Amino acid sequence: SVTESGNPLPLVEAGIDAGGNLVAGTTTHSFTVSVSDGNGDTPIFAKSGWTLVSGTTYSKVGVYGTATFNIVTGLVTYTLNNNDADTQALAAGQAVIDHIAVTVFDGKGGIDTEDLQIGIVGTNDKPINVVPSVTQSVIVDTDFQFGTQPYNSIQVSDDSAALTVTLGVTQGALTLNGIAGLNFTTGDGTGDVTMTFSGNRTDINAALQGMTFSPDATF
Repeated sequence: SVTESGNPLPLVEAGIDAGGNLVAGTTTHSFTVSVSDGNGDTPIFAKSGWTLVSGTTYSKVGVYGTATFNIVTGLVTYTLNNNDADTQALAAGQAVIDHIAVTVFDGKGGIDTEDLQIGIVGTNDKPINVVPSVTQSVIVDTDFQFGTQPYNSIQVSDDSAALTVTLGVTQGALTLNGIAGLNFTTGDGTGDVTMTFSGNRTDINAALQGMTFSPDATF
């Protein structure tokens, strides 16, 4: 049979708190799994689905992270992958469980599987700005439009219902490609050196896609 002890409290995804401060989260927990056989036979670890790391340590990738298991000591360590798409998709406070199965058999038809359940709690992820990966060039005294050429779009990505964006520019001014659904605290979205506005991700990205930079004279 397979039994576990010391399976800890849920892991917490890294992210930000309500004040915008970074939350480190808890990414790693360890606990012990023991195997035994009531008939005195030697339990055999079923390696199917596991990958040898080194020596007597094996690993298995779960939905939100990776578990390592030392088949001699019984030590299990689960490491949460904060960069995994499934982890990133967790909403703030959302609780999920990653299931890691450990199976042993005795070579005589006896078999037992323990479902190791790893609790994970999501956190509010920090917003991501998607900006051009290469320097943009403009023609003197000619407007430049973002989002009309390969690799020159500006977008935001976040799961929050509302976002606040601040844009600033030198040697010119910015004009959004529409202001539907946006609320401004600085500027109005037309010919602004600096603007700050809030709205949902869809409306913000619609305004940024096709945003125009108008250079100062002779720039």
